[in-house]
Amino acid sequence: MFFLDELIYIAVTVLALGYIFMDFFRRPSTEFYQYLKPGWREFKLSALAAIPSVVFHELGHKLVAMSFGGIAVYRVHELLFLGVVLKAIGFPFIFFIPAYVIVQNISIAWQFALTALAGPLVNLSVLIISRIICKYELVSGDKYMFFLVLQKLNMWLFIFNMLPFPGTDGYNFLIGLSGMF
Repeated sequence: MFFLDELIYIAVTVLALGYIFMDFFRRPSTEFYQYLKPGWREFKLSALAAIPSVVFHELGHKLVAMSFGGIAVYRVHELLFLGVVLKAIGFPFIFFIPAYVIVQNISIAWQFALTALAGPLVNLSVLIISRIICKYELVSGDKYMFFLVLQKLNMWLFIFNMLPFPGTDGYNFLIGLSGMF
């Protein structure tokens, strides 16, 4: 079950990430090996990459929590807007947290652990599928580049989210596992 505000937050996430990551899809120019400025094409590809990478990650948490009878609500993190500002001013390093899911009414440790693990498993799945598509060259041109970026983005999201630091899915997964013993 989705509420209207969640759908708005999902749209905001996709649009903001489309803007932040559009440089990943720039085509090299033949003139002095400089890059063309990113435009609508790059924004569209970047926004499309945000959907399976970030939105599906969070929806993985939401759907697993709901399958255990929990309450799960998608939210945009305030630090997403910091990422947009840093991108707009051309800052060389962009830090942001795009979204999260508030989970309530999950008190059984293994259910909490699986809910935490669901998002990174979505990233791992997208990584594997993208890797297969690129390895066997099932697409070419812009589509190949899209899946290559999707592969790398999901690899980093999986790695980062599985780090066992407070606030990450890896930490929550370990907390859930520790509650089982």
